[in-house]
Amino acid sequence: MHIQRKKTLVAVSFLAVVLSSGAAFAQMEPSIPTLSQAQVNQLNAGEVIIDVVPGEVPIGDAIGVINATPEQVMQIVQDFESYPEFMNDIVHAEVQGTEGDYLLCHGITDTPWPMDDREWVIRATGGPTTVDGLDVYLSTWDYVPGSGNVEDTTGYWLAIPWGSDGSQTLLRYRLRVDLGTWLPDFLLNWATENFLPNKITDFRGRVATLYGQ
Repeated sequence: MHIQRKKTLVAVSFLAVVLSSGAAFAQMEPSIPTLSQAQVNQLNAGEVIIDVVPGEVPIGDAIGVINATPEQVMQIVQDFESYPEFMNDIVHAEVQGTEGDYLLCHGITDTPWPMDDREWVIRATGGPTTVDGLDVYLSTWDYVPGSGNVEDTTGYWLAIPWGSDGSQTLLRYRLRVDLGTWLPDFLLNWATENFLPNKITDFRGRVATLYGQ
């Protein structure tokens, strides 16, 4: 289902009970990343920059340049039911309905053995907005409690104009997910080395398929 509707940003309505501090909440507020010149050079060279914020429930962050406009990138973000076609970790995705300005999206994420796949329903919304004074496209989501076998997940996709003419996108994917279990080192390494960077490279592949770019 290709979702064309553009929605204004609404406040994230669900705060995880496992991380109720104001500091943890602030870390998930959409923001433009602060980059050094070295990082800008890395991004322009095609690298994906990964960061993991440690904590009781770690926060993952991935940024990379996509060769498409922010509007085009956001159309891909909101085409939720197509995720299994280009995201290697998503084995099922469907829009179940709406709740106010939110889409109710059901999905299943493939996770490494011996963990079971993770099932979830999220409330997602997105469209053009302003973040830190810049005109951007933003999609946020939060977890519907009890809808699957995770404790909580919240995050956002942020599409920022990039390049001298803004025809490219700096895409930021920021995620906090509590799987409801202790995370062994191999799973944290998988998230850092595969899951997070693949979110950016998967979008690059989708752009190449759709737009030949």
